[in-house]
Amino acid sequence: MSRAYSISTRRPFGMSLVCRVWGVPRATVSRHPTPLESSKTANTQRSPRRRGPQGACSDDDLFRHTLAVIEASP
Repeated sequence: MSRAYSISTRRPFGMSLVCRVWGVPRATVSRHPTPLESSKTANTQRSPRRRGPQGACSDDDLFRHTLAVIEASP
């Protein structure tokens, strides 16, 4: 869209002009990825991650620390 140039002015088309012609808000055009970006993200496999803030150590380390505290308690 913005990479296409006007033949008469030899300048790239602006986003506001393109959105006005298409009849869509600029936020809608900006929000949707380009076909190249969407094909990259669609084919990329992401490893599952824990949601939320990350703790001071991994889950395995936390488990070991918890077991050590339980075993040390009377």
